[in-house]
Amino acid sequence: MAEQERERLLDVIQQERDRLSVLIDSITDEVWFVDSQKNFTLINPSGRLEFNIMDDEVVEVKKLALNLEVYNPDGNLRPVEEAPLLHALHG
Repeated sequence: MAEQERERLLDVIQQERDRLSVLIDSITDEVWFVDSQKNFTLINPSGRLEFNIMDDEVVEVKKLALNLEVYNPDGNLRPVEEAPLLHALHG
């Protein structure tokens, strides 16, 4: 009985993962997740397109940030260290 419950719960988890994946992939804005080693672990199609990242490509966040131009609200170029994705990784 415990094994059946375990299998049922694993099936529920997989269904939720599938739903979440469809949702994230359908969002037109860039959605990405980064691990503690500062590598992307998930990038939706919009993010891959925007950042020119292939499906099987492993990209370090810092490397990508060095190629981005991020601007402050006043229109001035923001230093790379202040890029939102790097700033978030530093807490």
